Amino acid sequence: MASTISLSAQVPNLRGISDLKKRSNLNSMSNIVGARISPYGPWKVEKNSRSLCVCGLFGGKKENGEKSDDAPSKAGIFGNMQNLYETVRTAQQVVQVEAVRVQKELAAAEFDGYCEGELIKVTLSGNQQPLRTEITEAAMKLGPEKLSLLVTEAYRDAHQKSVQAMKQRMSDLAQSLGMPQGLANTSIFLMDCSSCNYSFSTISSCSVKWIEFPSKLESRRISFQKKSEFVKPCVGPGLSLLDSLQHISNFDFKAGSKSMISSWKIPCSYSFAVRCDHPQNADFPRYYSKKEKKPFPVPIVELRRAARERMKKSQGQPRKPVPPPKNGLTVKSMIPIAYNVFNARITLINNLKKLLKVVPVHACGFCNEIHVGPVGHPFKSCRGPNANFRKGLHEWTKAILEDIFLPVEAYHLYDRLGKRISHQERYSIPRIPAVVELCIQAGVDLPEYPAKRRRKPIIRISKSEFIDADESELPDPEPEEPLKPLLTEIPDSDVVAPSDKEDIAWLADQTLQAWEQMRQGAKRLMKMYPVRVCGYCPEVHIGGSGHKAQNCGAFKHQQRNGQHGWQRAVLDDLIPPRYVWHVPDVNGPPLQRELRNFYGQAPAVVEICIQAGAAIPDKYKSTMRMDVGIPLDIKEAEMVV
Repeated sequence: MASTISLSAQVPNLRGISDLKKRSNLNSMSNIVGARISPYGPWKVEKNSRSLCVCGLFGGKKENGEKSDDAPSKAGIFGNMQNLYETVRTAQQVVQVEAVRVQKELAAAEFDGYCEGELIKVTLSGNQQPLRTEITEAAMKLGPEKLSLLVTEAYRDAHQKSVQAMKQRMSDLAQSLGMPQGLANTSIFLMDCSSCNYSFSTISSCSVKWIEFPSKLESRRISFQKKSEFVKPCVGPGLSLLDSLQHISNFDFKAGSKSMISSWKIPCSYSFAVRCDHPQNADFPRYYSKKEKKPFPVPIVELRRAARERMKKSQGQPRKPVPPPKNGLTVKSMIPIAYNVFNARITLINNLKKLLKVVPVHACGFCNEIHVGPVGHPFKSCRGPNANFRKGLHEWTKAILEDIFLPVEAYHLYDRLGKRISHQERYSIPRIPAVVELCIQAGVDLPEYPAKRRRKPIIRISKSEFIDADESELPDPEPEEPLKPLLTEIPDSDVVAPSDKEDIAWLADQTLQAWEQMRQGAKRLMKMYPVRVCGYCPEVHIGGSGHKAQNCGAFKHQQRNGQHGWQRAVLDDLIPPRYVWHVPDVNGPPLQRELRNFYGQAPAVVEICIQAGAAIPDKYKSTMRMDVGIPLDIKEAEMVV
């Protein structure tokens, strides 16, 4: 609200100020004591002073002598500055919110850039962050200097597209807010642009290592991984978003060759490197003691935060229909995956039975550790009974299929949305392999294990109560043939070992493919159909909530009255990989106890297939430590720094 402000000032000799042309002559002044020197020049000042009253600097005089603050007032000399300030501040807040939204949209956008001939494709995000780079086989053959130039050209193309999109988006924002064309370039867009305004030193040295790739692959993908320690905000001369985007439009791209393009500056701090999706070396899976509870896949704090966000988003919104499988229906897109997982499991079991005839596998008679190789390993890692008397040494025996592929079982549910299994029903309900139960709930029909298939969604009464919809008006369901023929296990008496090395290698490749297909398919099914595991024991339950059977015998089960501590399961809980020591050379010397730190590990199924002649998958090379040189003896190991 504008108010009348009166300013009074003692202005000496206003008449002298108005008549600036009449300067006094100091030389002609007989008495200069009464003379005063002013910025406007020396003149004689009279002793009488007058007061200057300025009214309406920030508001005019109120009408009718009103004294309240709410009384209307006239505009002052500079207009109603208070209202103008409030209007500008409100507009600034609106622009800040819109600018943040535009920044998020640009960060989620992707822009592709190509070099001449489209030999290289690079992808930048809207805030100038490199995402990935694809290099074709033809570009790899051009040499490092030519390759660096092509990468530079592709980055320039992607950068130009992203900058053009930024300018267009900000121009649209200015027009939507009704701003003039010239005002859009001013500093009214005050926001923190540190997420997209970086000082970027990219390829300081780009050296290409020549690698022989398979001929089937046509392109190579180079990914970028953001490193927070390299990010340095670039402080520009202006604070506006458009001013920051002006600095983004200049790039300085340095390649590892003699050629440089100084007019191209990348305002982000990244290191350009050819990165593999799998690390060179990785730690072994952690061993959890029986006295230790399994960690949650997602921390409780994150789960609660996500639940609060869902509650906030759902407030005031109409309730959405529950999607399958929560409404009782099966997800049709997951039915073929369930059949593939079921058949892959049968194929894996049948092939492992054959490979065990030709690949030696040992199992400890006191603990659950196994080893794949001609002889057992010498490491003192036995935790079985009387291990102290044996000083941790294993007593190796011949392994069977159950030692390699653990039989994780779960209760079979006729209705996966029905009541939870009570403690009294623990013996009356059949238990089947957990992977098979997951496939049944996903849509696989087995005559010996029937399951309830609803054709209409359930009607939810409360959070824990529901009723089935009336399906009497629907026609009777006709028996449908399975989408794919279901395989069956081969009896142990009918197992025939492969004859030559080619058959063994082919069988190992098929086994490895079945192993990967089963794990990848089961992982996709677990995202749609919930799987629970006890945090204290290996008990698994396929369903939204675990059963009530009090059969947990893990550490301190008496305090829980034998009840399980259910939590969300991961893939290794459903299909345990059973890591074993990797033997670098089957025909070479056996593993040595003193060189344990130089050996790697791999899942038992993978190690069996590798020793049978299959190629080593890239995803397992990190734990197998294929790039680690193994000393020949202890003396050479002591020389390793």
